Amino acid sequence: MKANGFTLLELLIVMGLGTLILVVASQLLMSTNKVSTSSVAMSSGVNHVQQGANVVADDVRRALNIVAPGQTPYLSTLAVGAPTGGSPAVTPTGADVLALYTAKSVGTRCTGPAENYEYVVYYFTARSNATSGSEWSTVAPDARNTGQKVLMQFSACVTVLDPASAVTSQEMLRVVSDYLGAGSFAYPGISTTGKYRRVVLSLTPKQNVLGQAVTASPITTVATARNIH
Repeated sequence: MKANGFTLLELLIVMGLGTLILVVASQLLMSTNKVSTSSVAMSSGVNHVQQGANVVADDVRRALNIVAPGQTPYLSTLAVGAPTGGSPAVTPTGADVLALYTAKSVGTRCTGPAENYEYVVYYFTARSNATSGSEWSTVAPDARNTGQKVLMQFSACVTVLDPASAVTSQEMLRVVSDYLGAGSFAYPGISTTGKYRRVVLSLTPKQNVLGQAVTASPITTVATARNIH
């Protein structure tokens, strides 16, 4: 017969099992919290990137002229981090740069004489290039994600649709999409008059969260200029 109660050995075994269960439960909770944090961050990032894609698509639909791939667009020194294909020339329009002209919108800042058009250039650059400047053209410093990209929008008021003779005013720069692992523009087909009127934009959200790189599926948007035939 054994007296009521636990022996010292039994107590030690129970304590050991209890500690092991606590450790496993703690690790599981930490892992769950990490996954939850990553999921929330990526969900927010995907929504932000989709909104940015919509901004680009709206401009393409309003475009009166899409600068043909291979042409060198105008960008002033305001356009920090603009890709270059040999100093000081800006990289020609194509996969990394989209340039277009639209009619000025209602409530636009383009109110000067004959300023009937807006000139818009989109380009990709590293986050590290967009951490200083105005509140519209900067992103918060993030040491874990300096290698990710942002999509920038340079815009200005112009009086003509000719890239060679356009004089810009009221120049502005702003961030359109943040935390991108990759991004590109494509120009499938031309109109019956030999003009480009369709743009395919691909944006891949990517963010390093708590030491883990989280990448979402690419967001692909196809937009067609309604005013180019």
